[in-house]
Amino acid sequence: EMNRQHKLASNYLTGQRLVNFASYNRFNEILLTDTSPDRNVLEGSGENLIFYLGSNRFVSPAQTGKAILPGTTLKTADQIIRSLGGEITYRDIPLKEILDGKFLGAAMSGTAAEITPISLVFDPKTKRAVEIPVAGEIKNLQKIYLDLVSGLEVDRRLNDFQKSLILEVKWNPK
Repeated sequence: EMNRQHKLASNYLTGQRLVNFASYNRFNEILLTDTSPDRNVLEGSGENLIFYLGSNRFVSPAQTGKAILPGTTLKTADQIIRSLGGEITYRDIPLKEILDGKFLGAAMSGTAAEITPISLVFDPKTKRAVEIPVAGEIKNLQKIYLDLVSGLEVDRRLNDFQKSLILEVKWNPK
């Protein structure tokens, strides 16, 4: 559904239906794929995806022309990764690549999810499952994100970015 690129009430309803389906099948979340033969992953029910390749390299599904909501949390994670000397690329990610265990870690990112590790992916069509390690780099990204948005002390390379996220509101008695 191309309208997933926009924050619409219908997308939240669809996301809730999908989470209910996942829950019925004893999972916490669901991954959406496109309709291509490769079944490229797009996003969760309302979260963007980040995969860890190793050596401080991350990858996320390509968003241009895709039915993916461009997420603020993903943009923040992108900025963290790049500011700390890492690399993040955006490309198509076939579901098979996940099921073949090509990633050393994975996470969902979003307003409610913040940065939440993914530890298991199951494909009901092929009946294949893969456990994904919760890489230290994913845990570190999660911690840095939470510290950053909470106004806690972060690596000095993130100080200016953190300041740009904080809006000081002053009371005007008039």
